[in-house]
Amino acid sequence: MVEDGLNETFEIPDLHRVTLTSAGNRFYYSAFSGSGPGRKLEFSYFDLTGTKSTKVGEVSAMIVEAAGGASVPSLPASAAGMVAEEGVVPRIHAYIAAGASSVKTDSSTVWHLVFDQDLSLLTGAGRSARAATDASYAPASERNYPVVWLAPSTSVHGAWIGATGVFLHHAGGVPFSSGAQPTFAGNVKVIAPIGAGQSVGLVMGTSGLQAQLESQASSSQVSTCGSGGEVTNLTTAFTGIPGIWWATWTRLSASQVSTESSLIACQAGPPAVCSYQKADCQTDPPTVNVRNQVLDITRRTTDPAGRIFEFIATPSIQPGDAGQPPNGLLQLTVLQADIKLGAAGESTTKVLTPEPKTVARMPLVGAAGPDWPAMSSLGAEHLGMAWIEPTTAGGTRLRTVRYRLCLAP
Repeated sequence: MVEDGLNETFEIPDLHRVTLTSAGNRFYYSAFSGSGPGRKLEFSYFDLTGTKSTKVGEVSAMIVEAAGGASVPSLPASAAGMVAEEGVVPRIHAYIAAGASSVKTDSSTVWHLVFDQDLSLLTGAGRSARAATDASYAPASERNYPVVWLAPSTSVHGAWIGATGVFLHHAGGVPFSSGAQPTFAGNVKVIAPIGAGQSVGLVMGTSGLQAQLESQASSSQVSTCGSGGEVTNLTTAFTGIPGIWWATWTRLSASQVSTESSLIACQAGPPAVCSYQKADCQTDPPTVNVRNQVLDITRRTTDPAGRIFEFIATPSIQPGDAGQPPNGLLQLTVLQADIKLGAAGESTTKVLTPEPKTVARMPLVGAAGPDWPAMSSLGAEHLGMAWIEPTTAGGTRLRTVRYRLCLAP
């Protein structure tokens, strides 16, 4: 795993979250920053070659364009959940929240924006439009954002947290009407996508985790080992095996931060149901001082069936040298897994990075270090990463790096 010609640093005050996706020969990312009337959401991209990103623009003008020039509340209230729809000409789908110039980011409207490969906004029937007609977005923090994913059935879906539950939207469909009830009711803090066949759903976190498909009558409890506090971050990655997803989540309590993970398996039914890999808390306890881990799973068309590659980005807190403050680390691990589906469910895993690659290391500034990573792969050979770092002056900066993984044929 080596750097591949792009390593950038951008000073962005009060940076909350960065998101990233990829398609064709390009990586696309969004950066959400600021507070009150100074909030910004900017879109950029970088290619498989070259040394610099290209900044495309800020989202407020795009929302006005999507509204046909009408005067609408357009101040961004979240990062953009982004996913690429591959094709002869890729399309980039983004779900974002926007509202008025208030000091808070809740009570905002969610938009579904569609871009071409150069991040030019696409308008007209079935393209960029509201996903809800009223202010249904009410997140737990500015780190939250609407999620979007391409289901195995190749249809795009978005979801976001509201005041009384979670809204699940089928891209291009009718927006939620004013006063509509959420798809999944409950006090939810974080969400991440799952699905099986034509049925889609979510993993939802508060003090615990629940998994539920849209067609499922009730949620399934996901076994966790950690207790106390709340789940503050949650991500999922599709394994390439129908209905099988890998989930990882962070729990923050008064005494510690820790991370756990589990396989979640869903069947479209009937009846629709999700199950999970039972946690063995004795042999696989939560990993303490690891937070906000993200996964990306990909495969090569030339490889045997069942072979996948897993990229794992892991922020952590490590003890400092004698008399020095703790260090914040961001490390990258690459795994090759060969999965044989059958009665035994056999699998073998090969670690391609014998030691995790340290992407960033710095003394903590307060409790902050290199954190909140986002990444996306193009095949198994190319990886784009972005993350947030604190500055000693109390600010924040955005880091973007492109990597290449050199694999045997």
